[in-house]
Amino acid sequence: MPLLLSYPRQFQVSMKKEAFVADCVVVVVGDSTTWDLGFRKTFYDWEHESVGRLMSKINSSHIVIDTKDTMVWIPAESKTFTVQSCYKHFGQILDIWSKLKLPKKGKKLWLTLPRAVCWTTWKCCNDTIFKGKVFMVSGAILVLKGLLFF
Repeated sequence: MPLLLSYPRQFQVSMKKEAFVADCVVVVVGDSTTWDLGFRKTFYDWEHESVGRLMSKINSSHIVIDTKDTMVWIPAESKTFTVQSCYKHFGQILDIWSKLKLPKKGKKLWLTLPRAVCWTTWKCCNDTIFKGKVFMVSGAILVLKGLLFF
């Protein structure tokens, strides 16, 4: 999950919204890394736990400076994306989702939600890749709302 979704408050106050994690490295000495995430303000006491989790997550990453970033598909053993591994992974998610105790009111909506999110993600990715559109979370949310409520 992208850091901006896991840590929305920290993303909101960051001045480096477009930066990669590796761009925020200031100094690496042995196993110790110093970071500058570009926060424009200090955090409140109640936010320190979340900031600590963010820093732990970043510090647990293995970053190699001056190398090209690569993407891996974690659900597949080969770490490469295949449609089969995607269906298998998505099937597991749907299986778990269908076993949840959902409220009676809006149950159809809740059962439709995972498929709507998957379709919206697929559509936004294709629009970005094949039509050159710029991906915006707000646009994806509007598409998702349109699917679910109209």
